[in-house]
Amino acid sequence: MEYKAIRLILKIRIKPGQLETFKGLAEQLSLDTQANEPHTFSYEWFLNADQTECWITELYADSQAVMLHAGNVIDRFRMIASANEIMDFVVLGPATEDLRAGVQQLGARVLERFTGFCR
Repeated sequence: MEYKAIRLILKIRIKPGQLETFKGLAEQLSLDTQANEPHTFSYEWFLNADQTECWITELYADSQAVMLHAGNVIDRFRMIASANEIMDFVVLGPATEDLRAGVQQLGARVLERFTGFCR
């Protein structure tokens, strides 16, 4: 079976005074994604103890599901990115050329899986 799953991992530094706005946008993004994107399997946001950094992990069926998600959230993602600092952005998996080009414009690194499994 061909492996098509794509994972995204982002690390964001939340700027002073932006926490409540950040949390509100994150909550709305999570709710919208859960309701409208059946091929988004995991979409989780984690805050460090002092709530100045957030790690986001996402798991999609394939590149097409990532592209659908990007189209759905781009405006709110830009709001988050403009008010905070993206410290790291990694895409893991067999990204299509379209996905690769899109995420690299945002500064993401794309890594290909060489071994392992996902159930």
